[in-house]
Amino acid sequence: MADPIAERARKLGGTTIRWVEHVVRLQRLLDNDAQYVGSQDMLAELRDDNGALVGRMRALRALCEEHGAVTSASLLENLIDEGEGRVWFSSRPGGAGVAEALPHVDTNHTQV
Repeated sequence: MADPIAERARKLGGTTIRWVEHVVRLQRLLDNDAQYVGSQDMLAELRDDNGALVGRMRALRALCEEHGAVTSASLLENLIDEGEGRVWFSSRPGGAGVAEALPHVDTNHTQV
């Protein structure tokens, strides 16, 4: 996701993130430093984080449309669709669908 956004920013004459501290300064999602996070809590956290990201991208897309930045709005539309898919996937009751989406691994730890 970062590369297409960075390339778009460069094409528009902007700058991109250049160092790790810059990421930390700009981050909007909170880190979870818990020693252990259960699978259902992890899915809920991923769902909420992706939902927040989708909301910010929608606001940015509206701003792009308001200013006639069609290419940027189109890029954001694709990223929003991907984010909405992640929200839906992590919202399935009890994580249903997660196991089905992953490759089956047998007891010998070989992919089937």
